Amino acid sequence: MIDIILLVIVALVSYLYHLINTNPWFLFLWIPLAFITTYIVFFIYVFFIVMPIYGKVDVNNKFRAFYSHHIAPSLFHAFGIYVKVVGKENLVKDSNALVVSNHKSLVDPFNVIYALGHDVVCAAKKEVWTDMPYLKPMLKAFRCIKIDRESDRESLKEIVKGMNYIKEGKSLLIFPEGGIKTRDTEQMVSIKPGAYKLAIKNNVPIQPLAIHGSSKIDKRKFITFLFNHVHVTVYILPPIYPEEYK
Repeated sequence: MIDIILLVIVALVSYLYHLINTNPWFLFLWIPLAFITTYIVFFIYVFFIVMPIYGKVDVNNKFRAFYSHHIAPSLFHAFGIYVKVVGKENLVKDSNALVVSNHKSLVDPFNVIYALGHDVVCAAKKEVWTDMPYLKPMLKAFRCIKIDRESDRESLKEIVKGMNYIKEGKSLLIFPEGGIKTRDTEQMVSIKPGAYKLAIKNNVPIQPLAIHGSSKIDKRKFITFLFNHVHVTVYILPPIYPEEYK
């Protein structure tokens, strides 16, 4: 839906550029400028209008679930990403969970949210907040907890916050690798066992996911997403319940 709207806007903007200069030889310039203008406006709209409103709505709200599951595919398409979900029958029913997955791209949280069909609270390392300030509106909107590896005290505060979210009935997304370690393989290359304590202490199921193909997303060069499409598959694996992992 959104990808079609973006194409319509591109056409309108291209026509506006045409009005500025009616010389048909400038056609090769109108369309690229229209694409660039449209995507800049789109980014401003998402980061500075949608995300602040989104962040004020509760994670379990039906509006957020609808937006995440039905609008997300169009957002993916706008950036040349096509997501397929396998194993929906394995989703934890009528319960919150600790969701764990491999991590190979910055868009993995959105891949997970789309696959689950509902929002989750995410955990992000401190460097994501400090080194990528443009992501702050989105991090706040998704109630991300900040993990500071250099300060156990601060990390503990955030972990307690995460535990409270779970107690409130919200699912929490953790990438046990502790960040994007490598994009050379889709598999996990390391696991931080502390991530699983959140499940053990709260007696909730662990919902494992495997994302295949997302390592190619961040390897694309700027603008090539318009032509270099990436197909991602999210495998929802059978949940591990407390009586099993105990």
